[in-house]
This record gives sequence, C-alpha cells and structure tokens, in this order.
Amino acid sequence: MDFHEITQFEREIYNKGIKYIAGIDEVGRGPLAGPFVVSAVILDLEKIFSSKFQNNLRNIKDKNIRFPTNIGKDSILDNKLIRKEDPTNNDVSLDKNGLVETYMYTQIKDSKKLSAKKRDYLSEFIKKEALSYTIEVFEPEDIDKTGITKLTQEAFFKSIKDLNIKAQYVLTDMFEVDKITKEHQRNIINGDSKSITIASASIIAKVFRDNIMIEAGKKYPKYGFDKHKGYGTKAHMEAIYKFGPCEIHRKSYEPIKSILKK
Repeated sequence: MDFHEITQFEREIYNKGIKYIAGIDEVGRGPLAGPFVVSAVILDLEKIFSSKFQNNLRNIKDKNIRFPTNIGKDSILDNKLIRKEDPTNNDVSLDKNGLVETYMYTQIKDSKKLSAKKRDYLSEFIKKEALSYTIEVFEPEDIDKTGITKLTQEAFFKSIKDLNIKAQYVLTDMFEVDKITKEHQRNIINGDSKSITIASASIIAKVFRDNIMIEAGKKYPKYGFDKHKGYGTKAHMEAIYKFGPCEIHRKSYEPIKSILKK
C-alpha cells in the first residue's frame, strides 16, 4: 500500500474541513500475561497534505531514497541526515528540504509488518511529530476485575478523552466506541493497514507494551516474556505448567484460571 492509499480515509475526512482526526489502536487483548495498552494519535494533516510535503513525496520516489539504517536514531529524528540509494554516493547528505521527515511518514504502516528496530525509530518519530497522542496502560488486575470487553470500551474512550487536542473525528480498527456518536467515527476493517493514524497508534502501543514485556522478562526469566510478550506460545505454556502463574499473569484467562483453582 503506497502513501496515497494509507492516507485515503484521512484525506476524505480532511477535505470536509475536519483537521483533528484521531486514530486509535490497541495491543495486548489476547496475551495470558502483561498489560493491555491503547494509544490514540492525532497527526498534523495540514502538513501531510501540504504542497511541500507532496513535492517531497515525488522527490523521494525519483531519488530512490531508502531507510537510513546505518545512521543514529537522533540524527533521523532531528531531520538532518539522509542517505540516497546510490552505490557511488557513500556520504550522508544534509537534508535541507525535510525529505527525511517526509520519508519517515511513508514508512508508517501496521506495526505487525515492521521489524522491531524500525518500530522503535517510527514510534519516536510519531510521538515527536504528532499534534497529540496518548498511551493508556491497564494492568492484569484491571483486566481481571473489569473484563477485557468492557475494559476495551473504557480504554478507547479514555485514550480520546485524554488527548491534549479535542478530536473531531475518530478512526478505529473495526471497533466501535460506544460513547462516541456513529457520525464521528469510522471503524475500518484492517484499519491498521489502511489508515496512517491507526497505524501510528498501533506502532506507539506495540513499542510501549513490548518494552514493558522485555523488562518483565528480566524480572521473571523463567517465562521468556521478552520473547513471546505474554502470548500463549508453546514455550510459554510449558513454563506456566512447570512453574505455575506469576503475578503478571491474567487470572481470569484460561488456563491460568483453572490452574489457580487447582
């Protein structure tokens, strides 16, 4: 999917005079352990749909610019450096026209389709560029107490309510937020692949949660949380049956619930 396609919903709504469109996505509904995380993001659509940005898109395509994997994250985020896909040009060139910034936008896609390294770059970039963003974290005990279905409703609405800018419209990945009128939201099938704002939220949420689970892997090394992030892989299930659940396992999820009863 090219940049024109992944901004199609935003463009359609923006052309109706709506500037502040929030994309929402979650990560961690299904795992047996760890938190549930929801993010909402409002991007600067005036920048994205400006003539300068569109010109940069054409320049990027013409110059075959690639992701500059061999320069530091700080340099990318400062929009200072760029590398051209030209074997004769081994120097990193100063970027005077914002091509790095434009290029980084073109890399935003469903978080599941990105490498961990690229997600890290993009998460920092999105947080820097967004007009507003939120990250809502709900611990296993919140999930056990409220239930994941009800909690998801509460989390999505809270992520919108806590934005510094009031969202005029909301885009979600096939999830209808009950407390937002149908006229002010669109629930898109595979939205994290079709909407740049939903994709941005998915990246921020996943990077944030993955980092939590990497730290959990250090605290509870027997379970391998840093590898499977709490999902019910074969190795994770074997560890649960061998060592029993730990404090970050969701007690209302099976087989944790049955194991605790025994």
